[in-house]
Amino acid sequence: MVSMSIHSTYVLDPQTAQNIKRLARSWGVSQAEVVIRRSVRLAAEREAGPKLSPVDVVAHYINQPLPRDRAET
Repeated sequence: MVSMSIHSTYVLDPQTAQNIKRLARSWGVSQAEVVIRRSVRLAAEREAGPKLSPVDVVAHYINQPLPRDRAET
């Protein structure tokens, strides 16, 4: 296990705290793994994800429905 050197304190509402404990038990990991490590990793991966070019977007929607209809647009 990696040696941790940064300690932080957070104030959570009761429902969030219950959800964290439930997920930690379900996943078999620590609460810190649920709250911080996985959340930050997921957010960083999404932000660093591939940037689509206009050509990529057009190619995608050739075979996929548009996200909204003409009236909504």
